[in-house]
Amino acid sequence: MFGKKKEEMMVYVVMGFLEAGKTSLIRDLIVDDMFDDKIKTLILACEEGEEEFEEADLKKGCAVCEYIEDEDSFNGKVIQKFLKKHRPDRIIIEYNGMWSAAKIPEFYDELEEICFDREVIMQTLDVVNDETFSLYMKNMPSLMVEQFKVAEMIIVNRCTVENTKKSAIRGSVKAVNPRAQIVYESEDDAFYDMKEEMPFDINADVIEVSEGDFGLWYIDMIDHQENYDGKTLSNYCFNTDTSTYTMALSRSGDGRSVALINYNSNGEVQNTINTEHKADSISVYKGTVAILDGNVVYGYNQKGDLLYSANSGTGSKKVVLASDYTAYILSVNQIRFIDLDSVSSNDTAETSKQE
Repeated sequence: MFGKKKEEMMVYVVMGFLEAGKTSLIRDLIVDDMFDDKIKTLILACEEGEEEFEEADLKKGCAVCEYIEDEDSFNGKVIQKFLKKHRPDRIIIEYNGMWSAAKIPEFYDELEEICFDREVIMQTLDVVNDETFSLYMKNMPSLMVEQFKVAEMIIVNRCTVENTKKSAIRGSVKAVNPRAQIVYESEDDAFYDMKEEMPFDINADVIEVSEGDFGLWYIDMIDHQENYDGKTLSNYCFNTDTSTYTMALSRSGDGRSVALINYNSNGEVQNTINTEHKADSISVYKGTVAILDGNVVYGYNQKGDLLYSANSGTGSKKVVLASDYTAYILSVNQIRFIDLDSVSSNDTAETSKQE
């Protein structure tokens, strides 16, 4: 019948290297009360680790398990065969950590075609063993980064008070996926009582907060406003489209007249845009950079031309570009979405090209 809502097909992709804890996580999921809905779950195991799925656990979780032994077999045709065989209502994929995670978005497209009568909803999880985190980042950084890029949640297990470096983990993840949620797990209750070290210096006169760490700063600022009284906030943005960095630095020493300095991935200055404004917040979208000065957003292209100046509303704290001419504005108690189409002809900006 036309207009009938499709039933959902939940697909969980669990990534991570061997012995990271993927099998244990999946086993805990299928026997958890959250999954106690009596619907059939198909587990696609793409590697065999030390842990195996016990028949009793599969039965309790109304689950079946099929193994995919090589990367070439991880394709729509093979998956379709398993779907016809078991008719599941939910899929959990234990993805091989040595396979390219870049294939996962393509796999989602294949599933949508195969399950044309269902609404496919995919969630990607990356399981990391803190004991081997540094080793893998040193020896297989490209595979780690691929997993970070597509993961919605990073689960870091086997954490300890003595050895876990949250700032290093956060930096590695947020540099390539600012929106990823990081969850830490430990058998030591004292670990959860640890005060997380801020990835910025709250004692500096100018506190530099990166785009990926704004959420952490925002929560800490609300909980501990006394730490930020009289402080100047500065930040920079990483542009994932161009792999460049843009930093706002004051030329006057009082926070105003900021220069927007654009760096390439090697840390070399590409160009500088001189403005007469301060940068309470900065955001970059493709070739557009926007700064928030009080309650006004100023947008510039890479040549330094002013594109617009738009009123962002009272109490504005943060600008996040959604496109060249639209943005989300974060204030103390709300998030606003605005069109940045109010251009001021009175404002000018200078640009200096770095030779």
